[in-house]
Amino acid sequence: MVSPSPSDARLLNLSTRGLALIDDNVLIPGFVISGTDTKRLLIRAVGPTLETTFDLSGVLPDLRIVLKRWNGSSYEDIASNDNWGANANVTDIIQTAADVYAFGLKDDREAALLLDLPAGQYTAVVDDVNGGSGVGVVELYDADDGSVDARLINISTRGFVGTGSQVMIPGFVVSSEGPKTFLIRVVGPRLAQPPFNLTGVLADPKLELHGRPIGGTDALLFTQDNWSENPDAANTAATTAAVYAFGLEEGSADAAFVVTLQPGIYTVVGSAADGTSTGVALVEVYLVE
Repeated sequence: MVSPSPSDARLLNLSTRGLALIDDNVLIPGFVISGTDTKRLLIRAVGPTLETTFDLSGVLPDLRIVLKRWNGSSYEDIASNDNWGANANVTDIIQTAADVYAFGLKDDREAALLLDLPAGQYTAVVDDVNGGSGVGVVELYDADDGSVDARLINISTRGFVGTGSQVMIPGFVVSSEGPKTFLIRVVGPRLAQPPFNLTGVLADPKLELHGRPIGGTDALLFTQDNWSENPDAANTAATTAAVYAFGLEEGSADAAFVVTLQPGIYTVVGSAADGTSTGVALVEVYLVE
């Protein structure tokens, strides 16, 4: 495999659409910021607007974000929001959303945060204030101009993968400076093992990558089922170690591959290989240095 020439391209935004239930099955995106400066991020949890604007039914009715940062031994709460319009910086949130071409929020029951965050590892736990369940979208928008020494380098979302409109769909944007290489995974069986020890995992996940490079058209770019059956499995395993991701067992039903992508808009669809099974899964997108 020929490596692409290095580029200064960035992950401009990352979003995940998925089914949020209760307890361990809420929607839990995680992300990592690297660099020496702070990164300004607009973080949103959207439900009712998906119904009124995009005709998506069964949405999460009253969303809440709790942002947590890893302190070296545990995750600690650093910010939270229930109704986005109650933020003290709501004017800045509205202007920033317009600046990054995000659709406007139509319902005050949705949640948003606009923060300057230092390098580190974060999770944004999204649930319903009243214990409801439904489909929601969690969004992270890079809200600075790229001149600072800070960037998003991966996102991973754990949640319940259903069928139809309730599969998990992370999306991300590669900026225009050039191609970037990514490790993309949909993990199910590995979550049942230590240190995760989760029950009810998705037994046989499947991964689809869809994309629209700048100047191109929407297309299905890649489908992957059992990661070690991929001809590029050795490179996938080596890249997994290089980005400090936890390893996958050879022969497991988890899905993963490494791909170099041109600037553009991409979505990952995490679902069951048989199209009917459900369960907890982790969908991950790692920027390969």
